[in-house]
Amino acid sequence: MSLLKRPTLFDLIIRDTQNQLFSDIDRNGLSNTSVYAPSVNTYRTGNDLTFEVAAPGYNKQGLNVSVDRNVLTIQGDANTEDREGAIRTEYETTSFTRTFTLPSDVDASTLTARYNDGILTVNASLLDSSKTLNINIE
Repeated sequence: MSLLKRPTLFDLIIRDTQNQLFSDIDRNGLSNTSVYAPSVNTYRTGNDLTFEVAAPGYNKQGLNVSVDRNVLTIQGDANTEDREGAIRTEYETTSFTRTFTLPSDVDASTLTARYNDGILTVNASLLDSSKTLNINIE
């Protein structure tokens, strides 16, 4: 019997949000540089987990999605060459990194990513923990 409560998806999102809020604090107090972090919507539908990252102005080659030990990392490198001659720009296109702790029941081998119309969509499937696994005794 385990006395530890397994974190819910809501708990993980709150923890990631708190980490993001305090990410621009360094050892000497508040950092002088602002940190850009694109907005991310997270959805759970059935056994699917979806992250939608608002990343207008980036190209597919400048985006990177990786998973290591249930930590999803989404990185973007800005292509400022496309901005030459711009008279006014109102959205950020600087480099960014966002990290999210995935629930332990995410099947990392099912991760897919798609970039369309300025939105990076990352999908993952959750393992069906409700299935009973019968073990043969030899």
